[in-house]
Amino acid sequence: MKACPFCAEDIKDAAIVCKYCGRDVPSWDSGDQSREVKQEPGFWLVEELKQIPRWRRLIYGVFFGVSLLVFLLVPSPDERDERPRQELVAAEVANEAKERLEAVHEATPPIPEPTALAPKRRTRTAT
Repeated sequence: MKACPFCAEDIKDAAIVCKYCGRDVPSWDSGDQSREVKQEPGFWLVEELKQIPRWRRLIYGVFFGVSLLVFLLVPSPDERDERPRQELVAAEVANEAKERLEAVHEATPPIPEPTALAPKRRTRTAT
């Protein structure tokens, strides 16, 4: 039996993964008394990231997320060139609709005031 170097629980000598913490147990070279960990390719980065404080990893994650959103939402130069043309077309359509509406207003007779439609009151004269 040997102790897991991460959680200090007793595990079997042949164990590759600790059954308590789930981390890979480094294999020790029996002839080497310095007990250096054999480095597996690709896993050194994970250990390096675990050494960075949690608050700093959070800041990095937020920064990366905001950068990704800005990258996705800011239009490319090609789209920037299209916008003024689209705005001009939209303005022309709006002006044309305004002119048609004014023409319709000019063609229809005016609506009489409500007081003009009401019957006039007769006043009594003293006789």
